Amino acid sequence: MRVLVVPGTGIQPQHGGQGSFCRYLAEGLVEIGHSVEIAGEDGWTEFCKKSAIALRRPEEALGRKDDIDLVHVNGPGIRQAIQGLLRGYKVFLTHQDHRYICPATTAWTPRGCPENASCGPCAYCPNRGLQSRVHLRMLRMVAARCWNVAVSSYLLGRLALRNGHAILSPIRTEDGSTTQQHGLVGFAGRLVPEKGVEILLRAISKLPDVRLEIAGEGPLLPRLRELSFELGIAPRVNFLGYQSADKVKELYRRSSVICIPSVWQEPYGYAAAEALALGRGLIVSDRGALPELVGTDRGWICRAEDPDHWATTIARALADEEDRKRRVLNATCFVNAELSPLRVAQRYAKLYESALRE
Repeated sequence: MRVLVVPGTGIQPQHGGQGSFCRYLAEGLVEIGHSVEIAGEDGWTEFCKKSAIALRRPEEALGRKDDIDLVHVNGPGIRQAIQGLLRGYKVFLTHQDHRYICPATTAWTPRGCPENASCGPCAYCPNRGLQSRVHLRMLRMVAARCWNVAVSSYLLGRLALRNGHAILSPIRTEDGSTTQQHGLVGFAGRLVPEKGVEILLRAISKLPDVRLEIAGEGPLLPRLRELSFELGIAPRVNFLGYQSADKVKELYRRSSVICIPSVWQEPYGYAAAEALALGRGLIVSDRGALPELVGTDRGWICRAEDPDHWATTIARALADEEDRKRRVLNATCFVNAELSPLRVAQRYAKLYESALRE
């Protein structure tokens, strides 16, 4: 099978969950014997050379006729999806966020957002203009003519798109043998309200022997620094600022526990998947797809926006090393069996074959 993968504008192989998804998917498809080309920007050059994958310029991606069997578009690449449909290709759309129901892409605001509302801007949406409404309607019209794959069962149900399927995104297990620092909790992500870092700080304030390292930057950084002083935990909280992907992995490896305290509905949660893949204890909120990744015995699930529950759970996870190791082992087995690039590529290939038979 000849597959053209389209990451989308601004998506790079080493940055963010969407870049990781496209990179791992391409590797998995090659591993099971399919021919893959990537229609990406210059940032994909090194990856493509290393993986012996052809790289096309996005504006020329569909310029040659009949040299591919289907087009696989990462959610933001809607222009290439339209071009593929117009040229008669089967087009797959992988949905990584809420942009096909929410003009702001998050389906969440600090003031609220009705979770079960039909698609379109809610009363709290910052993008309620006519242009946003027209764009959203156009997105859904295009999606109705594609094969749609959401990166979690949660997101599949929320998007309610025609011809929809759910396939968890791929990741590889990695060596996590670096010595953990006892009592160290790690967090990595954007410092924005929906990530729930304020809840985590309040939980840490109830645990006098626990330290926290935060990798990331964003508009909430000044407020979070101020809050750490107000809570009297500033000496135990280290704001690391922006960290490369490798530096984030270093943080994860030296941490005993990784926390993902999101208060919005996470569509997938690559930060959580990375913690599972690195063999670290993982505590997540009960929002969106995070419980799908953790399951009943691969980590711990906390009530979002409940600092007391977070504090109790963190303390339990740090205190019981045997239970933590058992859950980590379950998580490693899950990643190898369900999230490996090979396994995920096999699931996509099965859908490709179904589409080409139609």
